[in-house]
Amino acid sequence: MENISPFLFHLTFRPSLGYSAKKRRKHHSKRRRPLPAFFLFMADKRPSLRCDHPNWTVVQMAKRLGAMWHQQSTGDKEKYKKKAAQLWSQYHKGKGKGNCTKNQKKKKSGSGFMRDLERLGCC
Repeated sequence: MENISPFLFHLTFRPSLGYSAKKRRKHHSKRRRPLPAFFLFMADKRPSLRCDHPNWTVVQMAKRLGAMWHQQSTGDKEKYKKKAAQLWSQYHKGKGKGNCTKNQKKKKSGSGFMRDLERLGCC
């Protein structure tokens, strides 16, 4: 072992990887799992809630969306559950295909908050 101070040893040594550890790169072309019904509901309702309360924190927004989800009737929730089931079936049908290319990247214009506001045409 090299002469390393205990402080630096703690920062650089990983028992499972040793000294030559490199950070794993994320595969951006990897297919992502589809969203569950509650997340589809949040994606649908979040922009209008942002327009009504633009200065709310993420935590306040999540609490309110959770409360809204619990207040929904079973029939309203079924719409999102059916959409989630449809996305899951599409995901499993195309799982073996690997239809994304290695260098494929999403192009984003502006922040998500501003895109939502522009899409809704408010604020």
